[in-house]
Amino acid sequence: MAPGRDITRFLDRPSMRALAPIVWGGLIFLASSIPGKTRLFPTLIPHSDKIVHAGLYAVLGWLLFRAGKKRWTAGDARIWMAACCLLGSLYGASDEWHQLFVPDRACSLADWIFDSAGTVAGVVWRPLRARRGGREAVLDDAGAERDNARRTRDLEKSG
Repeated sequence: MAPGRDITRFLDRPSMRALAPIVWGGLIFLASSIPGKTRLFPTLIPHSDKIVHAGLYAVLGWLLFRAGKKRWTAGDARIWMAACCLLGSLYGASDEWHQLFVPDRACSLADWIFDSAGTVAGVVWRPLRARRGGREAVLDDAGAERDNARRTRDLEKSG
């Protein structure tokens, strides 16, 4: 088997899928711990930091959704998506609060709004991308029933 496939399979394991948003959240925390006079991203355009906030949290939203199951019924997917959006938004709020204690940094409602918007974009993008690629990450209820019937049939054949 090709080395690339081994790495992909390793990264696709449920434990690794769950670990990814934790690691990414840690990286966001580390970046927001840097005092305000030191800039990771230069400000060439006024308020361009909002784009950075949205981008970082879009990745977090995508990773949060990815940490769940691979296949969903429509109802379960909506609940998981809402939970991921809430979790990402709460993390953004806690990160903004954390910045109150970092020299030359400030807590900003606008930053939190962009954190939350980025999270929602990342969470929504994941199932939309899967649908466009021909893979159904979010199944309708009838699709889930067909899936369960097929699994039951396969188990009966093998047992």
